[in-house]
Amino acid sequence: MNGPEDVPTWDTVGWRHHEENVRRLRGRIFKATKDGDWPNLGLSLTVDQGC
Repeated sequence: MNGPEDVPTWDTVGWRHHEENVRRLRGRIFKATKDGDWPNLGLSLTVDQGC
């Protein structure tokens, strides 16, 4: 098979790290929406494969 051999299972993923990233991103989106500052939000709409 192609791909890495040590793929994490659902239960072994460090979810706390990802939850914190989402929390920060949601805060940035909320603030930019409130301030009307979407262009300066600096969001990259790509999936980070290196998580």
